[in-house]
Amino acid sequence: EKISNVRHPYTVFFFAEENMWITVGLNGNALNDNALITFWDNERDEPAFFDSFATFHKAKQSDFNDGISNAVFVDGHVQSVEAVDSHILAWPFD
Repeated sequence: EKISNVRHPYTVFFFAEENMWITVGLNGNALNDNALITFWDNERDEPAFFDSFATFHKAKQSDFNDGISNAVFVDGHVQSVEAVDSHILAWPFD
């Protein structure tokens, strides 16, 4: 697909940070190549994450799964994002 097909480039991330560990409930893979891939679970009508944004920035010292990540969006801006938003920010054609 062409980048010009992205309807709202300010709402779709281009690349982002990943954790070096599996985060239960968010991803099934640790850092694998910075290609964050998510899927929708039609039966549960919710995201079925396989990859997710990192969780270690601004996390509590005792819980590195409670923080945020930095993401670069298709329009070029950088923004802090939460791992639970991985799916919604990955779909450029919605």
